[in-house]
Amino acid sequence: MRHRLILALGSNDADAPHLLNEAAAMMSDVLSIEKTTRQLRSQAINHGSGMFTNMMIEASTTLDYQPLLGALKQIERRIGRVHDTGGAVKMDIDILQYDGTKCHIGDWESPYIQTLLEELKS
Repeated sequence: MRHRLILALGSNDADAPHLLNEAAAMMSDVLSIEKTTRQLRSQAINHGSGMFTNMMIEASTTLDYQPLLGALKQIERRIGRVHDTGGAVKMDIDILQYDGTKCHIGDWESPYIQTLLEELKS
């Protein structure tokens, strides 16, 4: 069975545009990317101050939710994600929607999420 999903990717690293592209390329092992948005700079939400570069991906996968989540967290680590580093986030990948079920509910109202969702719809 193929599962439909929407992912949000973000980084506040100086090399964020390259890291977002690298993460998307690594995902080809676990999902089929159907559509990507542009990269959008936005103010950090719930993560101190500073700017993040964000993008969203619409995709499908044969993986169930937990194995997919594990694979995405592994990609974060391969890119250099380390938790509790005083605000630096090399890569954050969140599953926003999985088979029509919304995840990370608080993120859905964020302006950058709304903007990038509109891009996925068009």
